[in-house]
Order: sequence, then C-alpha cells, then structure tokens
Amino acid sequence: MRAELLFDQLNILREQIQPVMSELQADGTVKKRYDPDMCVDAVLDLLIMAYMYGDFDFNEQTNAAQTVDVDMMYASIYRDIAGENFAERVRKYADEGDIEGILRVAETETTRDYNTGANDAAVASGLNLRKTWVTMLDERVRATHEPLYGVTVGMDERFYAIDGDSARFPGDFEKPENNVNCRCAIVYSRA
Repeated sequence: MRAELLFDQLNILREQIQPVMSELQADGTVKKRYDPDMCVDAVLDLLIMAYMYGDFDFNEQTNAAQTVDVDMMYASIYRDIAGENFAERVRKYADEGDIEGILRVAETETTRDYNTGANDAAVASGLNLRKTWVTMLDERVRATHEPLYGVTVGMDERFYAIDGDSARFPGDFEKPENNVNCRCAIVYSRA
C-alpha cells in the first residue's frame, strides 16, 4: 500500500519546514517563526498525494479503474473540522512557531484524506465491497483502534471503537482524539 510512502513524506516535510526567523524573547527563550504560505503549500501537496494514493490503492485492491474526482478531493482536503480547514490550522501553528502542531495537522489530515480518497473511489465504483481495518501493529497504535485490527464490515457499515465512537474509515471518527495522529487504513475487497 502507498500509505507507508506517505509517512516517508511526513518525515521529508519535517525537513522542508525551516524557520524563517527567530526572535529572542524577554524570558531568554527563542521563538521561531515559519512562513505560513510555504507551510500550507507543503502540507497541501502532501494531502493531494494522500487522496490520490487512497484512490490508487483502492483500484489495486479491487482491480477497479476509478479516477480521482478533483472536486471531491478538494472538498475533502478543505473540509472544516471544528470550524477551521487544514490551511487555517497550519497558518495558526506557523504563526505560533509550533512545528509539531503543523506536523500533527499534516499527519492527521494525511490519514483522513488517504482514507477518504479510497472510500470515495469505493463508493463511486458501485462494486459490492467489504472493508477491513488495519493498524500499523506497533506501540503507537491507540488503545481504541487496536481492537479494530482485522475487523471486516460491509461498505455501508461503520467501525466501532471500544469507547463507543464510530467511523466509516480512519480519520472519520466523531471524537478528535480518535483521529489525531491516526495511521490506520482500510483494505477493500469484493464481497
């Protein structure tokens, strides 16, 4: 799956985002500032790639031939979450000098857009499908996602975490704590 390639891109993003200015604060600490437009552009490139990779992986998993719907892709990328889209959140973190905040938005939105791209392609295909939740199987998998590994449901069904939250796919939960820094994915198969 191309999802693993996205995590390599997140590491590259960390290296791309360099401070454009540092200020010495009155308390002796140094506050870094990042170029908000450069940060938004770098994250946008990653989110476009994520959505497209989700679509491509769906096609490989099911032998389908869905093409990326650009309007749906941009609707996913610029979706408001808690009243802000990704660009507004990235700009806020860049202004605050918070590179970890920028990277958290990038990782969270990358997972959501990858899985949205795959889901949009699956729905558009009209195929009779099932979907299976997969995790990274490492120590960073959150306790609410660990029991979802290997769970298979129909396309119209939701996955339920042990805290009662539900999602169509990773990145689609109602509770932010189940989405932030999630690295899970869905594998699709014909029913």
